[in-house]
Amino acid sequence: MALSVSGKDAQAMLLWAFENNERCPLDGVNKNICKNIETILHGSHKTYKYILITQLLAKSVNEQINALAIQSGAPLEGAFDARSLCHKVIVPFERKFLNNALGGSNEPFLNKPARCTHLDVKNPVRGGRDRTYLEKLLEILTNIDSNLAKKYLCFSISLLINISHTDNDIHKNIIQTFSNTLELYHLMRKLLEKSCEGEVCVLVVGTIEKIFYLPFGDNY
Repeated sequence: MALSVSGKDAQAMLLWAFENNERCPLDGVNKNICKNIETILHGSHKTYKYILITQLLAKSVNEQINALAIQSGAPLEGAFDARSLCHKVIVPFERKFLNNALGGSNEPFLNKPARCTHLDVKNPVRGGRDRTYLEKLLEILTNIDSNLAKKYLCFSISLLINISHTDNDIHKNIIQTFSNTLELYHLMRKLLEKSCEGEVCVLVVGTIEKIFYLPFGDNY
């Protein structure tokens, strides 16, 4: 039978972690686990970032859930619906308090890595860094108890707060103006030669909009 995680309790836990991230005692935590958390949250794989925070939050709220489960139909004792928890609680919280530090996705659990019933070393994933992220995620979440989950959640939130501040500073920086339109055109051509996992078009359009709206100041 699938377990549930109270959305109200999850919201309260997230807010507690946000408000106490600097005061939460980290006694008993594993330094290697903390390094793994840093690697994932500072990495390029958005989906695994959302999975990490979702599973830590769920385990913090309900000791009985299995932090490796993603879907309520997972073949694990303690399975639960991680997608609903993420989309209904974490996504709006990230938007409101963390300046989209996880990636600003509206429905991150619709991405392929989160479509598996549970986290497993056999999950389909690309090699290289993506495989490394999965392995680190498994190391963090395997056999974790509720008390440690709360501490790692606080630690994770503190990292995301720092990331949100950094991203905000980058956003506020004034883009260097170009001497002419042709120079800007050549820049865009060079950007479009890259792949960046399909995000180059978004980058190009966002840059053009940023430059266009600079004269409007904070009102844009």
